[in-house]
Amino acid sequence: METPSEELTLRDILEILKRQKAWILTLPLLFGAVALIYGFFVAEPTYASTATLSVAPVQVQAQLEQRIQVQQATPITFEGLKALALSEEAVGEVWEALRKEGRLPTRWQDQGNLRGVERMLRDLEVKDISPRVQAANPNQVPPIVASFTVKAPDPEVAAEAANLWVEAVKRKVNEIPLQRLKASLAALEEQLPPAEKAYREAQARWEAFQKTTTLAQDKAELEAKTGERVSLDQELSGLERDLAAVRGRIAALEKEAARQAQLVSLNTSPESLAIIGSASRRPRPP
Repeated sequence: METPSEELTLRDILEILKRQKAWILTLPLLFGAVALIYGFFVAEPTYASTATLSVAPVQVQAQLEQRIQVQQATPITFEGLKALALSEEAVGEVWEALRKEGRLPTRWQDQGNLRGVERMLRDLEVKDISPRVQAANPNQVPPIVASFTVKAPDPEVAAEAANLWVEAVKRKVNEIPLQRLKASLAALEEQLPPAEKAYREAQARWEAFQKTTTLAQDKAELEAKTGERVSLDQELSGLERDLAAVRGRIAALEKEAARQAQLVSLNTSPESLAIIGSASRRPRPP
């Protein structure tokens, strides 16, 4: 035989809540009191301060095909900027400046084996807020904009730490081109001693060649031979002129002999030749 199940009505529920109202009201009040005590007397307030840093591209002159061209180059990427900002050198400068001023919070001080700089790093944050708008000029490099947020128990300390942090990072970024130039200079200085040694060896070989060479004597002989050749060329030109005159004279004589041969036959006697010769030398009447 089945017994009917008991069903709770709304009135029964209200009766139960009335009997347990002490616990129902006590627990929220207790938790609220604990939260108020922790918030006002135990928990340390935290304030955040944010500073912004913009890294613009620098202009670099490059000589290409004998033409000076201006190129834009960003000295650092955001990942590099973030690593530089969270480095021990940059954060250590801020920590040391606050320590000297006596404004270093307790949460950033050394505690056991944990250094204060490492504790301070927990309250630092770097975000990339660079504009995503594409530049009209494809050769134009957009700047890198980053926000630096510092959390501290005092708003003034947070603001000062943020400003000191940005200034330290800015100095580090500005030192990057100088460090690159110093690295290039160091590489050139390493190559300079071998080059100087090679130059001195070449200079010594040239001086030894100057001492043993007969270049000056050869030059004097060459100049003498050149003058002699010029004289011989002049004499050759004179002989060629005389030869041309003799050839002209021979041609005239041959022409005269041919003319005489036409006037006198080969069998003519000497007496007749004398008569003809005197007749040919006699002047003709006008």
